[in-house]
Amino acid sequence: MKIKKIWLLVLVGLLSLSANAETITSQMNVQKKDFIKPYIGAGAFTVTGMASDFKAKSGIVLGASYEMATSVENLSVDTGLEYFQAGAQREYIWTASGEQAIKQELNMNYLAIPVKARYLVFSQNVESLKYKVIGGLTIAQLLSAKSKTNVFGQTDQQDVASDFHSTDLLASAGVGVEYEMLGWVSSLDFEYTQGLLEVSKQTGGHNEGYLLKAGLAVPL
Repeated sequence: MKIKKIWLLVLVGLLSLSANAETITSQMNVQKKDFIKPYIGAGAFTVTGMASDFKAKSGIVLGASYEMATSVENLSVDTGLEYFQAGAQREYIWTASGEQAIKQELNMNYLAIPVKARYLVFSQNVESLKYKVIGGLTIAQLLSAKSKTNVFGQTDQQDVASDFHSTDLLASAGVGVEYEMLGWVSSLDFEYTQGLLEVSKQTGGHNEGYLLKAGLAVPL
């Protein structure tokens, strides 16, 4: 129920922003272009829905996308190849002195194909500055999964890929800003992403995280 409520609010927000954007851009003549955009960024992921109380763990994201203009003004679709790190961490069992005794990290690496829509909203004050709303799906293939445990200073790491499903499907929504200069477009995107498939074969759970990505789009 929690996931359904979140996505309902996201959908309402996107529809509201799109309606306002249509008012601003309805009288603008925007040249349609295709772009190749490499990007890099950081993420904070966790695994929700498990019995264990996991917290977010940071990681990196990098990739390249092909942004294609559509017949709808200011709307484009992009796809490409993306690598991102997901996972989670938790600390539990405290000693009498108040120190944490056990720390566990779950580290997962994915290779993904995102398919997303992007709607631009032009700034009324700066023509080259554009705001945007983003939404779409990502198919992710698990490359590796390892569990790292630190018990009273003794570290142990295990390969747990066989305990996890090899594929995940993630839905994402977000906002961003773009700035065009000399035909090139720099961008900064912030996205919330939610896994729709269970992660663990035994205990379930879903990937959930936030991504911040910076990119530079080159026109074709």
